[in-house]
Order: sequence, then structure tokens, then C-alpha cells
Amino acid sequence: MSDGANVRVERIPFTIYDVIAYLGPGIVSAWAIFDVVPSLFNAPNDSVARFVHDRSAIFGVAAIDIAVAIVVAGVFAYTLGVLIGFIASVTIEKLSIVYFGYPSEFVRTRYKFAGPIADRDITKKFLANGCASGAILVQLICLPLTIFIWGANILALFSVVIKPLPETMIRIMEERFQFLSGYKIGYERRVDWFRFVCFYVINNNPVAFLRMYNYLTLYGFLRNMTFIFLVSTWVYSSAAIVFCGTERGCTFAISALASGIVCGGLFCGFLKFYRRYTEEAILAFALMRIDPDVDEAVHQARKAH
Repeated sequence: MSDGANVRVERIPFTIYDVIAYLGPGIVSAWAIFDVVPSLFNAPNDSVARFVHDRSAIFGVAAIDIAVAIVVAGVFAYTLGVLIGFIASVTIEKLSIVYFGYPSEFVRTRYKFAGPIADRDITKKFLANGCASGAILVQLICLPLTIFIWGANILALFSVVIKPLPETMIRIMEERFQFLSGYKIGYERRVDWFRFVCFYVINNNPVAFLRMYNYLTLYGFLRNMTFIFLVSTWVYSSAAIVFCGTERGCTFAISALASGIVCGGLFCGFLKFYRRYTEEAILAFALMRIDPDVDEAVHQARKAH
């Protein structure tokens, strides 16, 4: 990888991914925790305002006070964002893998969402993977999102975000992978071919790597925001049950429905950019010019065997 790419991503302790995928969702979550949730039960939280008032009465609102408050709030929001990112990776991302598989799988497969133009019916995949014992807990935790996935599948909405690459490009990529590694994708041994492709592109094509990094940041942000709205849907649904039969209960039910729809939309965005990240790596790998020295080394290794 070029030195410039290293500087932009690896040598900076606080990267764009940290700001967008962790700090952003962390700020949203902190605001929800200290303001939105208490207001559900008519208990507005004025602790922040009281803290500022007390500090002003004793010390005055000095620049150092504001700076300290910003740093503390930033560290808290970032830490909360990292925690959300971890939980989202074992819930939201796991749910997407349960139903669709990794993008490296579905960009090579023509699923049947609607119409006769496909080799596989994705509903059969849904049933097979969704009934697996290890997937039941994830589906229960993400129940509102699971319901959205089934509804969107019936309406063929995922055909917008789950798209295969052209067969010619896939064939070129597979041939190049076999040339460089000596293995066929999906055959000899269980080779993690996509990891090989990613590392090859990262170390040999810094321009493609930076585009991949942009998609990585976007899908990380959308995955974490999907989890936040999933939690929001559960909170509003619980409040609707608690206040069932009242005007507030109706309001909470509408809020839960709206939050669930936003959650589903964010999930579709996550799938799209997860796919674009994968496509970028595969296309860059397929179209990249192989270094003559690497080409010669591979040929020599073939002869030696």
C-alpha cells in the first residue's frame, strides 16, 4: 500500500471511521438515554442543565469548564458508540448473514426475488438458515427487524440492494484468484478467498482501498444506527404495552411503527454499502494489473511443483 494510504488510515489514532461509525451513533444514543427515554415517563432529565448552573454559580462559565465538559461528553459518546458497534456486529450483521449470507456470496448468486430470472429462490434460503438453532436467538433479539425482512422479501424490496456482479467479471476474478493462490473458489479446501482478495487490493491498489474504506465507514455507521433504532422500536413497543388503551399508548404504538420502518430502511442501506464494499474489492482485484515480478514468481512456483 502506498505511504499516503497508510498515513490517512493507519497512522492517525482517531480516524474517519471512529468519528462517523462510533462517535456519531454514540452522540445519538447519549441524547436518547438522557433526554428521550426519561420523557417517555414524564420525567425530563435536567441533570446537564443543573450541572452547568451549579458550575456557573461557583466558578463562572469559564472556557476550561466548557472544554472539560466537551471532552468528557465526547469520551462517553465514543465509548458508547464502540459498545454499540460491537453489539450491532453480533446482532444486526449476524442477522444479515443468517438471511443473505456474506456479500461475497450474494454478489456471485442470482437470487429469485421476483420474476423468473434466477437460479435460487431466496425464500428457501430464508427458511433453511432462519430455522437453524444458532440463528433463533438473533432473530428473537432482532424480532422487529426480522418481521421487516420477511415483509420486504414478500414485496421483493431487497432486489434493489442485493444484486449480483456480471458473470464475466466474476469469472475473471475467479481465474485470477486461482492463478495467484492455486485454489478454485468453492472447491479445493475451504479457502477464505475474499480475505485474500481484500488484502491483495489493500496492499497493491491504494486508490481502490480508499474507496473500500469509504464504503466500510458508511456500512459501519448504518449498521450501528440500525441497532439504535432497533432498540428504539423495542422501547416504544414496551411503552405502548404499558400504556395500552390510553392516548399515550396509541402515540407510542405509532412511534414504534415509525421507528421500525426507519430501522428497516437503515438496514437496507447497511446491506447496500456492505455489498458495495465487497464489489469494490472484487472489481479492483479482477481489473488490477499483475506485477511482472509476481507473475514470474507464480510461474516459477508452478514449475517447482
